[in-house]
Amino acid sequence: MDVIAISNQKGGVGKTTTTVNLAEAARRRGLRVLTIDANPQAHLSRHVGMDPDAVGLSALLRAAANLRLNEDMIRAVFDQPRSGDIDCGDVIPAENSLDDDAAVLLNVSGREQLLREVLAPLDDDYDVAIIDTAPGFDLIATNAWVAADGILVPCPPEVYALEGLAKLARHLAEIRHRLNPGLQVRGILLTLAELHTVDGRATADALRAGAPWPVLDTVVSKRVAYRQAASERVGVTAIDPKLREVWDRIADEVFTTDRSVTHVG
Repeated sequence: MDVIAISNQKGGVGKTTTTVNLAEAARRRGLRVLTIDANPQAHLSRHVGMDPDAVGLSALLRAAANLRLNEDMIRAVFDQPRSGDIDCGDVIPAENSLDDDAAVLLNVSGREQLLREVLAPLDDDYDVAIIDTAPGFDLIATNAWVAADGILVPCPPEVYALEGLAKLARHLAEIRHRLNPGLQVRGILLTLAELHTVDGRATADALRAGAPWPVLDTVVSKRVAYRQAASERVGVTAIDPKLREVWDRIADEVFTTDRSVTHVG
């Protein structure tokens, strides 16, 4: 199973949008997909129509910490109903208690490895797991990075974006050194882009030139359709079918290394 964390230490950059639509694109490729909400705000869980009281990641992490995790418990999480019309594979939702887990798990030995333990028995059941992480570098986000094979960084082309990416790079170096030497960055995905403006093109060009990792060729433009899709609990292609091609191209870039053509959507 290829585990990809969707991460940026800043909020409001399109992490949940990226997770949902990349998962849908992976499903269109015929992949077996596991989608994980590792953000206490539970935006992804709400987007895909999970019940607010659904059992999810917090319960699994605490079970792993107490050496009580078993595969039946994980399968029970997958069997919970959801009302959204989104095909993003199986889902591990987030609960409100996830916000308390950093303190609850503070004294647990190997606390950074708990999500890796949760995913270990599922390794042969899925082709890809996509994790929506919270802003910042708390224990849950660190668990996502330790469990991941790669990171995809959604990033609006803004004036101070490079400063945020530099902080991300320093944290990545620490995780690689201490916890996950094989962790790689799959790329930076430009989100909320406004390339129809001179300023939007200039900031995007500056980010491409100064970014610490490769920037994907495909760009996610700022569109009302994404907010509408979240409120209606559907994928964005249900609102604007033309965006299916955009996310299929992004999936091609994330799951392969061919980045020879620039696309904007």
